[in-house]
Amino acid sequence: MEINAKKMVDLLSESEFAVDEFATKQADLQSNAKSILSPLVSSMKDSIKSNEIKSCELNVTDLDAKVYLQNNIINLPFRYAKNIGKIIKDDDNLDISVYMIIESEDINRSKLRIDKLASASQFIDQDFTDDFSKWLNKQLETIKLNKSEKEEKEDSK
Repeated sequence: MEINAKKMVDLLSESEFAVDEFATKQADLQSNAKSILSPLVSSMKDSIKSNEIKSCELNVTDLDAKVYLQNNIINLPFRYAKNIGKIIKDDDNLDISVYMIIESEDINRSKLRIDKLASASQFIDQDFTDDFSKWLNKQLETIKLNKSEKEEKEDSK
């Protein structure tokens, strides 16, 4: 899947993309990540097959964290459309990839982690639910560790 950079930036700037929203609790996600993430992966796969730009969003309600699966031309969340427009030449046609994103106060200093999951063509040919699940479990562990360290620092004051 390929798209013109200017068209992509315009779509993102005008919020002209599909959004599927999901919600879960941290305990459910940790014990059953594959079945919770599977609908996000399926939804994204369907979007790519129909050449649609989409954001699949999973709100982890008791963790104050949000997880996204987005197809984009660059590893930036959709809300950074202006930045994307500054980085990419308007006349370029670029390949779409699928990115995993997590936002949380406790993930890192930038409160954002983003990693490429696969190219769009790979994504429709294979099941990446396991990869997504492993990545997310690692991010949840990082959040847990960072929260614990933060609490220890506060307790020692």
